[in-house]
Amino acid sequence: MKKIVVVGGGISGLAVAYAVIDGAREASQEIDLTLIESQNRLGGKIQTERIDGFLCEAGPNGFLDNKPETLELCSKLNLDNILLRSNESAAKRFIYSKGVLHQLPASPLGFIGFRLLSLRGKLRILGEPFTKPISYTVDETIADFGRRHLGTEADKKLIDPMKRKRRGKREDQWAREAS
Repeated sequence: MKKIVVVGGGISGLAVAYAVIDGAREASQEIDLTLIESQNRLGGKIQTERIDGFLCEAGPNGFLDNKPETLELCSKLNLDNILLRSNESAAKRFIYSKGVLHQLPASPLGFIGFRLLSLRGKLRILGEPFTKPISYTVDETIADFGRRHLGTEADKKLIDPMKRKRRGKREDQWAREAS
């Protein structure tokens, strides 16, 4: 009997454990599989909690289904009948800045009229193809990458709003009460 250890009970670790079990079953092999997870629950970043009567989901809100293996795994796990396809309105993205809701442009023409960025900021983004590569030995943050490729204004107004912010006091209280 083969002994196998999978470290991590997030989506990747669980998918590996499933593939090992499935492969052993198909090959009629006996295995002794141990899954090691440091948290008191499985799922990694993916979690569902009820907080003050609301259903709250954390982690990824979707996945790219252009790889057949992903949909095959969903089917093997009997999840394909509960998958929700995104609807067209979800393709629209917005940034709220200084009291105004700005829809992110979906086309080059829309980018021209995009009012969140100055003309200088737009010209800097258009210069992105001329950005020089850096050494792979440099550990670059998302902010550094954004500033280097798109400029300071785009980093501040487009990238920064999409970064996960630290939870507020009320959310920390909910997290403590839920655990």
